[in-house]
Amino acid sequence: MIRLFSDDELQLMWAKSPSAVQRAAGSPSDCFHPLILHMLDTAAVAFEIWRGCLNAFTRRRWSQALGMPEDSAGRLVATLAGCHDLGKASPPFQSQLEDPVPSLKSAGFAFQHPPVKTLHGFVTAVSLRDILVSREVDSEVAEAFAYAVAGHHGSFPAPGDLEISKGLGTSEWHDMRRALFNRLVTEVNAAGALGQTVRLTSVPPWIVVQLAGLSSVSDWIASSEDIYEHHGRVSSISDYASRGQVQAKSGLRRLMWLQPEHPRTVRDFSELFPFKPRPAQQAVQNIAGRLAPPALVIVEAPTGEGKTEAALYLADRLASCQGQTGFYYALPTQATSNQMFGRLVRFLPTAYKGEFLNLQLLHGHAALSTEVEQLRRDAQVFLEPTGLGEKGEGDGFDGAPAAVVTSEWFTQRKRGLLAPFGVGTVDQALLAVLQTRHFFVRLWGLAGKVVVIDEVHAYDVYMLGLIEELLAWLSSLGSSVVLLSATLPLERRRALIEAYHRGLGSGNALSVPEVAYPRLTWCSPVDSGAVAVRPDAERARKVSLRFVHWEPEDGPIEEAPPWAFELQSLLQHGGCAAVICNTVGQAQTIYRTLKPVFPGADAGDGLPEIDLFHAHYLYGDRSERERRTLGRFGKVTDPSVKRPARAVLVATQVVEQSLDLDFDLMVSELAPVDLVIQRMGRLWRHTETARSASLAAPELWLLEPPEDESGVPRFPAGWTWVYDEYVLLRSWLAVRTSSEIVVPDQVERLVEEVYGTKWPTEDLEAALQRRIERTRLASHADAYELSKLSRQNAVRLPITTEVLFLPLKAVEEDNPDVHVSLQALTRIGGPSVRVVALYGREDEAYLDRALTERVDLSVKPDNHAARRLLERSITVTHRGAVPGLVSEGVRPAQWRLSPHVRHHRVIFLDESGSACVGEWRLCLDPELGLVVRPLNP
Repeated sequence: MIRLFSDDELQLMWAKSPSAVQRAAGSPSDCFHPLILHMLDTAAVAFEIWRGCLNAFTRRRWSQALGMPEDSAGRLVATLAGCHDLGKASPPFQSQLEDPVPSLKSAGFAFQHPPVKTLHGFVTAVSLRDILVSREVDSEVAEAFAYAVAGHHGSFPAPGDLEISKGLGTSEWHDMRRALFNRLVTEVNAAGALGQTVRLTSVPPWIVVQLAGLSSVSDWIASSEDIYEHHGRVSSISDYASRGQVQAKSGLRRLMWLQPEHPRTVRDFSELFPFKPRPAQQAVQNIAGRLAPPALVIVEAPTGEGKTEAALYLADRLASCQGQTGFYYALPTQATSNQMFGRLVRFLPTAYKGEFLNLQLLHGHAALSTEVEQLRRDAQVFLEPTGLGEKGEGDGFDGAPAAVVTSEWFTQRKRGLLAPFGVGTVDQALLAVLQTRHFFVRLWGLAGKVVVIDEVHAYDVYMLGLIEELLAWLSSLGSSVVLLSATLPLERRRALIEAYHRGLGSGNALSVPEVAYPRLTWCSPVDSGAVAVRPDAERARKVSLRFVHWEPEDGPIEEAPPWAFELQSLLQHGGCAAVICNTVGQAQTIYRTLKPVFPGADAGDGLPEIDLFHAHYLYGDRSERERRTLGRFGKVTDPSVKRPARAVLVATQVVEQSLDLDFDLMVSELAPVDLVIQRMGRLWRHTETARSASLAAPELWLLEPPEDESGVPRFPAGWTWVYDEYVLLRSWLAVRTSSEIVVPDQVERLVEEVYGTKWPTEDLEAALQRRIERTRLASHADAYELSKLSRQNAVRLPITTEVLFLPLKAVEEDNPDVHVSLQALTRIGGPSVRVVALYGREDEAYLDRALTERVDLSVKPDNHAARRLLERSITVTHRGAVPGLVSEGVRPAQWRLSPHVRHHRVIFLDESGSACVGEWRLCLDPELGLVVRPLNP
């Protein structure tokens, strides 16, 4: 006979130990937060997320898949989420707090001696599955639901983990878990929804993933004492449940996750943007009406054609017509993310008039963005969930408590994936398909939204493999995707479309015609196609191409190259030039040699004639250089832009992607041809910019490599470290006889000559043929290994839920201590480590060289202190220095408790701004940035 329990007896089981507030107030040690109340808290949050945070399209899709009305589906989801901690009603968990045990024993609950070690998530999986089956829910459906919510500590329990009969307890424990479930169903009013669940015979994997993500986040919010006061027992559970719904809505409002109201009318392009649509934008508007979400749209057009506005128009159209409110805009770098954030800050109020909007910036230093700080100053919410599981469960590889690991989801860096609107690096989206803990939270955050991935052509084989897997997941999750690119090789475009189509699972054959560049290509459950875009005659450009002979070396160069004086002569009457290098070291070298050629301290805007911009500065300095670059070479119609009379910017690839910069002349080291074309997009970009009479047309000087005695180019080691040698060779062959590049007419031909399968047909010298064949074989071998690695690291889109529950590697984000096989790699490169550069010593550290701003490394940094530390941070990638930094760098013990600086090391600089690590000297030069030199050259 099943035992029944009173309200008081239901509150015998604890979920959260006495809170810090209660302990400080001297409350009794048994003043814990009862399990039934935490279950109700979590269910309330989940239901408010369903009603207020999920967009209409996602709710409708869930409802259709579950075969029940939206309200019933929401109550079922809330009930299942509330059951995430059902397994805490078990002897192993309840014995972890001594004070409640006597009362439990008096009530007839037996404890094993010695205690059995069983994680409560495993008990949840078994118990909830059995309870649902007893309610006549199909066993496979019951298992899918139970496993999903049992994974709230970061990974799903594997079937082999569930041999836990000793941890389930005697019949009284079984009866208690059943009673807790029944009471939750009653308070959530989910009996009808549960009854409709018996008709289900299977659950698609996307529902399992979204349920796991929603349950985890609901638990974190319900575990925050900032939102829910974790007090002791209550006199009426029903009254508590009613109040909990109000608290849940208030908490979500504080997090600014509630969906804004989007106008339900279709708007023309001109209603969103203050200019007439260009041809590519008009083409997007023309096809938008035929898209049935989820849909993939690939926009290929030259730089400056308004691809960003085209993507935003599509996002707005899908929101108004299909209820797909919300988007994430993914870009290749932090700098491009920062600039796009500013653009979206200006766009969203137009699309959502009168709404209070939550736009988040996501990357490693997003919290330091000036615009983010300004926008969030009065609304910043940082939650620190408490009491998340048994000791050791969900902890980081470095021993950081589970609460700290989880708190990272509420930092500026990660929570944007959960907010309605986000912009940041593509890495944050790619982590959704890597085998990290809580990968399903990221997938849930992206589900049903519009995801824009910019500069798709810029990614290597490994990243493209991850992007393909992400596309498959996104289509299965109901997310529409817009891919933006200057151009894509045919095979790459086909692979991206096929990946998205795979996730649709429609069973329809994919048929997409090939059309001329520029073009739009799309794929949806009911339709696919492509259309050529009429080029904008006013924006067609003919760029003169000149090859500059120079002998770049891998060592230091002290004298300015001959072309520097030609550049000086050409700019004597004014003009702005960019010199783009393939490596930071080369950029520093060229800057040093050009500085005597352009010595002016005032270029007409109060700043020097020559400037340097790359990624290897302290973050505060890098941000300042980024703002300075945009303020000097940005769009002249922007009031914040003051264009210099004559200036030269030496930079790396940070300026070639997405940044809205405009130069009169460009000097560039040879790079893959698609990236050369991308760099050209920063030449004569805006018609409003006044040009010097001596600069009659856009001109690109390519710094070609030296050749050996056989006429075969010798690429510097830095170039082949960054780019594939085979691609460089084919790019060199594609342009070496050209005197101009015409955009868009020649773009596709050049790209296919480099990336296509057709072998170069021109007569080549035997030595060059041998080099091409050798590098081709090496390139294909590398591509095979990178492709295999991306498949190994990714969470592949499963056909069935059983495959989803296979064990994962649970790799770690951002932690340089763990082996590379246990790191969540979104990019393949050398090892790296994040460093905070301070002055003084470990027991007396300072932020400044003058030793006036003390920082105490023995205490956990609060948010303000963490911000100041991050301003002094830099990512070191030097292959020689990284191992020493990992092993010798100071790692304050209290920093492990901070989600902001948890994986950072500390180095102490001397008066010259240098620090010795192993056999290397790291110098943080205020002008050049990070310079790494051997101690004994």
